[in-house]
Amino acid sequence: MRCARVPRGVVIAMAMAMAIVSSSHAAKKSRDAFWVRPDFSTRKVDRIALFPVVSYDSNLQSENQVEASVGAAFKSLSYRWLSGTTARDLIRSKPAGDSLLKEFRKGILAGGRLDSLQAPALAGMLRCDAVLTLRIDQYEQHEPQWNEAGRPFTTVRLTAALVDSAGRLLWSITGGETGEGPYHDPNASAVGVNDSGLERKPISGQSGAPAFREVLALIAPRWAEQFPKHAATAAADSAAAPH
Repeated sequence: MRCARVPRGVVIAMAMAMAIVSSSHAAKKSRDAFWVRPDFSTRKVDRIALFPVVSYDSNLQSENQVEASVGAAFKSLSYRWLSGTTARDLIRSKPAGDSLLKEFRKGILAGGRLDSLQAPALAGMLRCDAVLTLRIDQYEQHEPQWNEAGRPFTTVRLTAALVDSAGRLLWSITGGETGEGPYHDPNASAVGVNDSGLERKPISGQSGAPAFREVLALIAPRWAEQFPKHAATAAADSAAAPH
């Protein structure tokens, strides 16, 4: 039996489609991209200040959620930490402190980190060896409409950077996580009716998108593992390792 010949144009289109799908799968697997300064261990970093988390929409609730999650995960690392709340209070206690705070936030939103002029000034103000900044790049939750099929999801993407008192970038990471809820079936039986909007909508009782704290709980520990070890901890690990 002879096989039908597939037109060249169709073959090219199929190949392009397969490449796009393959690229999409690869993108989903690559969640974080991080970098660490090769000579980090020689920088004698001990005391780190966490600058208050920043977001493009200045959403205090999301900023506090990120700070709480990352702060808890990084607390286990062998550094002396200054919390974001304490850092904010110390900055505000300085002359023109509120203006300084706004300028620092503006710089972090624009560049994802403190610049070489801001870092020395802030590190001296907070009496620390380095400053860790966190920027919220995406904080999104999607729920399908009552008559739509699909999975609800929650996406969090962040950028973090550690800059020392001389303005040198020591470590940076960008990435995030998307958590999906169970499939939403528009044909599921309704368990009630929502009358709060302009139209009556049935309530199916199906589970929705994961809470932001659940997604953050996947990101923060993973990032803590990628954070460079304290020099003392690294030396102890090296000494304990079999030779």
